[in-house]
Amino acid sequence: MTGHNVSFNDRWSAQTTVSYSHGDNDTDNTPLGQISPLEGRISVNYQSKSWTAGLFWRMVAAQDRVAIGQGNIFAQDLGESSGFGTLSVNGSWKQDDLLVSFGVDNLFDITYAEHVSRSGAGNDILGSEPMFQVNEPGRTAWVKLDYTFW
Repeated sequence: MTGHNVSFNDRWSAQTTVSYSHGDNDTDNTPLGQISPLEGRISVNYQSKSWTAGLFWRMVAAQDRVAIGQGNIFAQDLGESSGFGTLSVNGSWKQDDLLVSFGVDNLFDITYAEHVSRSGAGNDILGSEPMFQVNEPGRTAWVKLDYTFW
């Protein structure tokens, strides 16, 4: 994984991250199971005295290097996975001991499934093998309230 941070001025900044894993089963001459695909992240953030705002764009490549039925105790490769990109927005407001954070994840309501996901491990029926990838949540709005007492 590699990342880069840039500050444009006192209020604006951006971050980029790229991660890639590659694994081979040298004995069987096949790919290792449950290897995450290439992923890139870009975020742009604004910060003032009381307010913050940010955009977060996550791009994940398709994964076609799979080992069907192989993986780990939590999950195994069920098949190839499609690439996807999601955009999230967030902000916060702070006043004294009160912090209100809010945002919308998966802003454009993209349907996607993570290649490496514990969600897929829960779709088995009483000891049988998992049968399908589980899609991640669609557009999700959230609000968080923090108050510091001391």
